[in-house]
Amino acid sequence: MAPTIEELRAQSTEQLIKEHDSHARSTVVGISYYLDEIARRQQANQTEAMLSYTKQMRTMTVIITLAATHDRGTHTTSSIIESK
Repeated sequence: MAPTIEELRAQSTEQLIKEHDSHARSTVVGISYYLDEIARRQQANQTEAMLSYTKQMRTMTVIITLAATHDRGTHTTSSIIESK
C-alpha cells in the first residue's frame, strides 16, 4: 500500500530517497510517486528563493526611488535658489 500524501510530506527528503532506492531494487511500479514528491519539494525551495529575490528587488527599488527623488528635490531646490 502506498503512503498517504500526509505521510509522504512528513518524511524528510533523505527518507524519501531511501524509500525510492528500496523500492527501485524490486519493482518499477510506484517509483515515480517518490520522485514526484522530491521534485515538488525542489520546486517549493526554488519558489521560496524567487520570493526572497523578489523582496530584495522591491527593497532595492524603494531605496533607488527614494534616492532619485531626494536628488531631484535637491536639484530643484538648488535651481530655485540659483535663479533668485
